[in-house]
Amino acid sequence: GTKAALDRVFEPTEFLTRYQTKMMSTQPDMILKAAHIAKAIVEEKGHSGVKVYARSAVVLNARRPAPLVDPTVDLSQERDGFGHKNWILPAPSSPPEL
Repeated sequence: GTKAALDRVFEPTEFLTRYQTKMMSTQPDMILKAAHIAKAIVEEKGHSGVKVYARSAVVLNARRPAPLVDPTVDLSQERDGFGHKNWILPAPSSPPEL
């Protein structure tokens, strides 16, 4: 039989270089790709029903850190492309903290 899915937290450095991890931190398309890689790693170990969520925060123009991607969206089900992506959150509307 196939193993049930498990809760597992991945640090990107487990399968990316430090440079790739740094670049990914501000690029949603790279976060999406890393989510697909994480899913493949877990599935290769025989687990099914894999879902992948990302927690990320970025600082934009001296504002408080804010999430870049929606942490409630299973990124393993999302696809890259040129269309609108609901899983990428809008920039914060708060004023900069100078």
